[in-house]
Amino acid sequence: MLFRETEYARPTPTQYALLGEAVVDWSIIDLLVESLLARLVRAPDFPMLAITKRLGADARNAALQALAEMHEQRYGGRALPSEAVAKVALIRKRLEALKPFRNRVAHWIWMRQSDDALFGTPMVGRVPKRGRDEGMVMTNAELRAHLDELPSLAALIEAALQAPPEVDERSLLS
Repeated sequence: MLFRETEYARPTPTQYALLGEAVVDWSIIDLLVESLLARLVRAPDFPMLAITKRLGADARNAALQALAEMHEQRYGGRALPSEAVAKVALIRKRLEALKPFRNRVAHWIWMRQSDDALFGTPMVGRVPKRGRDEGMVMTNAELRAHLDELPSLAALIEAALQAPPEVDERSLLS
């Protein structure tokens, strides 16, 4: 690719590391959310991936909401404590707030603006229009600040995973 061969556009090693960290951290968070969905429907994680891997972020978030409501309204805290339902609501809120940033990091093309900033574009194949999200400059510090939010989100999801019991896949075989 031309921009990678041009030292002025190629991200610095620090910028590559920050972008790589973002992609890896988000892939872990996505897997944790998929595990939470499996637990909320009382299914083993692995077979549930056949469904969750086909769901986009919006669909997974909507499924979290629907399952939390079901547990709260239909089962009234008998299958999932109300504290766990509240955690799912908080997870959904945080995922929704971080989604634009996640999507930009994962799906846009990023190049160096300077040693301290990146320029990102979705490369949408149309003439840019005023008011549309067609590109942005993001500093290394802004990217680092976003990355610093992710461990607490992962910890929140891991805490929510403690409430519904894990279903052992081997139980399907007996």
